[in-house]
Amino acid sequence: MTSIDPTRHTPDASLDLPAVEKHNWKSQEHRDAWDGRLGRFSSAFDRAMEAALVDDEHPRTGLRRTLPTDDAIDLVARVSDAVDIARKSGDRTTTVGLTTPACDVDADALLDGVESQEIERSIRGIPECCADAHRDAREAGFDDPIAEIARNTPRSTERGGELVVEDPHPVLNRAWAYLGWRFVDFHPCSFECDAAREVAIQNGRLLRETGHGETADAMFEFLASPTYWSGYHGLAHVKNGWCIGEYTTDDYWSEEVVRFNGYHDSLAGSSSEGC
Repeated sequence: MTSIDPTRHTPDASLDLPAVEKHNWKSQEHRDAWDGRLGRFSSAFDRAMEAALVDDEHPRTGLRRTLPTDDAIDLVARVSDAVDIARKSGDRTTTVGLTTPACDVDADALLDGVESQEIERSIRGIPECCADAHRDAREAGFDDPIAEIARNTPRSTERGGELVVEDPHPVLNRAWAYLGWRFVDFHPCSFECDAAREVAIQNGRLLRETGHGETADAMFEFLASPTYWSGYHGLAHVKNGWCIGEYTTDDYWSEEVVRFNGYHDSLAGSSSEGC
């Protein structure tokens, strides 16, 4: 197992780079096959997290969301009476805080954000190992620690300057999280973390229970495919057999390359069982 080395390729946090978020499909056929199904995932995931607040098996105890005011009204109308609600309205948006009785803060306190990382971890149901690893990565200057997660993955190997993760948990693929395409809304400590995988499994279950099973299956297939991620000079380049994207990431001094689940030019079939 290789651990995070905060002195290796520490990014330059002093640069203020413009945000980049773009992707394209490799063919019209790929666009037709994936765009609609994956485009529904973010809103479906939001509904699943709302359901998590009243689910006995899910660790989440709070949720904070800023939405257009009409959408915020709809959110408040559909949540369970078992959830405490607080709202703060602006000119065009409304911030909503939702908490369960088990939450470490009340709904009003959630509106302004939580400064304590430990309380934030508890509210979102983040495994302690993942929260600790992400704290260490941020202290070392990494806000998007894909390469650091790969280094911390027990069965990852370095080949020709690339980090190759051969057998990760597919539901922990964060390479496409810039688009909201992920099963966990936090950084796992490794791509083999069983505690993070359990949260992802619960999220997948709630996606199905809220009527979004087909969308969850499509996302699992997409994330399980071999994925290439590289970070260099503030840009992440991501690709698999169907899609190519560029996104803002940490400003690495030299290129970091992660091969998630092997090499993307040798796609294999995927199954959503266990998600």
